[in-house]
Amino acid sequence: MDGLLEYRTRELRHERDQVAVMLDSIDEGVISLDHEGHIQHINPIAAELCGWDPSLARGRPWVRILQLRHEGTLQSVASQLEGVLQRGEVVHMSSQTLLVARDGSECAVELKASPVRRRNGDVEGAVLVFRDISYRQAMIRRLNFQAHHDSLTGLHNRTAFDDALTAALADGGFHQLLYLDLDFFKVVNDTCGHAAGDTVLRELSALMRAHVRETDVLARLGGDEFAVLLYRCSREQAIERAEALCAAVSAYRYYDEGRPFQLGVSIGVAPVESGVQASEVLRQADGACYMAKQSGRNQVHAYHDGDAGFERAQREVQWLPLLHEALENDRFTLYIQPIRSLSDATSKPYYEVLLRYVNDAGEHLAPAHFMATAERFGLMPEIDIWVVTQALQVLESDDGRIESDAVLAINLSGQSMGDLRMRDQLAALVTQSSVMPQRLCFEITETAAISNLAQAREFIYSMRRLGCSFALDDFGSGMSSFAYLKELPVNQLKIDGAFVRNLTRDSLDAAIVSAICGICAQMGIITVAEYVERLELIPALELIGVDFVQGYGIGRPHPIGAPLIPIIPRNNGPAASLQG
Repeated sequence: MDGLLEYRTRELRHERDQVAVMLDSIDEGVISLDHEGHIQHINPIAAELCGWDPSLARGRPWVRILQLRHEGTLQSVASQLEGVLQRGEVVHMSSQTLLVARDGSECAVELKASPVRRRNGDVEGAVLVFRDISYRQAMIRRLNFQAHHDSLTGLHNRTAFDDALTAALADGGFHQLLYLDLDFFKVVNDTCGHAAGDTVLRELSALMRAHVRETDVLARLGGDEFAVLLYRCSREQAIERAEALCAAVSAYRYYDEGRPFQLGVSIGVAPVESGVQASEVLRQADGACYMAKQSGRNQVHAYHDGDAGFERAQREVQWLPLLHEALENDRFTLYIQPIRSLSDATSKPYYEVLLRYVNDAGEHLAPAHFMATAERFGLMPEIDIWVVTQALQVLESDDGRIESDAVLAINLSGQSMGDLRMRDQLAALVTQSSVMPQRLCFEITETAAISNLAQAREFIYSMRRLGCSFALDDFGSGMSSFAYLKELPVNQLKIDGAFVRNLTRDSLDAAIVSAICGICAQMGIITVAEYVERLELIPALELIGVDFVQGYGIGRPHPIGAPLIPIIPRNNGPAASLQG
């Protein structure tokens, strides 16, 4: 019997040692307790996480070795484990639990405590198993931050802002929303590169953060647009805060190789009140921001009911998805209007290309309906490329829609003049086409040209080198037309219709047109009189020396391929807009 007992004792020791080896080998912390909560065994991982030598930890109460606290409050959570020994419960601690080591260092842990029972079911101890999840928690926090913050500026992103706005609308308080759109940011981006643009966005974000309260929400919505949610703020306080932001951004300078760049910010203010949808608040703030831009940029505009300018801006916004869809699915179509020579009856057919939008009802709408939207949202370069592409296809096809030797005049926007990528695209279209460049004349308005004279001059030279000609449109509408004329290497000059339509009845208009023609003759520039609405104007213009005429008295705009609309003599007629 004694031998059997000794054998059994050795076998139990061996099993215990095997268990100890296994516990010491796993990569989780393991602590076994007796029924009084004293530590019987602590494996190396657990000892390392707790900061205790295993030999010193054994026999001590577990609460002295395993100090657990709530991550948020830092209060002890040891009481949560009392149910394990007292009532035989299994306890899980899967989040917001910190283990404070003997040296004061902390790590996030995930813990499970399970009771150890005798055969009769009584609790005789417990086993605590825990692991360090600090890396996982850090990753979760990082992913959560990335999900709610802009990666470039560190500000809240659109998702976080939308959540904050929705909550603000539901809390019953009175708040204000600022919608910010940087002015002239594209100049820095295009001139200095995208890296410089990113630097500007980061620096301005830090600047704006310094001008809002910590309790407010400053977010980058995308591109160069930002928003600020001002809590518990009156309309007057919001306007004051917005004006301070305007002043701060206006005082900011970005330097590139010693060149200073000044920006601005247009800000719209709208109330955040319960009972209003978040989309409506954003619509009001965005519309107010647009009004600030229309008023001269770097200004503040506060939304109010019955704002006529705001309603007009909203009508423009409604065109935006239609224009995107038109570009994607060719919902535009081209019209042409004849330009007739007064000095050479054998000259080639000459037309100005005009744009129309085709709506769902099949109606052809002139650009007056949508041009403001296209300009506001920077779509003009894309639209210009579409027009040039389609015009080249018409000339290349030589399918009878237009004379095989016809010359086309194509309008280009001021935005296209300042877009370097668009310039490269345009040059590629011309050089890759089988159409002779001499059959293309590009038109730019005088106002667009003089707004950035250096860019306009460079653009004109680059296209003329390819063989295309250039016309200066609406000449005379600017304040210093003649002063700028010698700076622009144009082939043609289109005299503004304001001086033409009443030329036979107003001697001053006749004198102005005569002066323009005289100067152009000296410079070798061809003249085109616009808005020739009455046939009686033609002899007078011919006598003055105008080279070409265009207007409803010559021919109305019509779709490419359609027969020319016959001339109907009239004393007065609707003016033919160059935009159609």
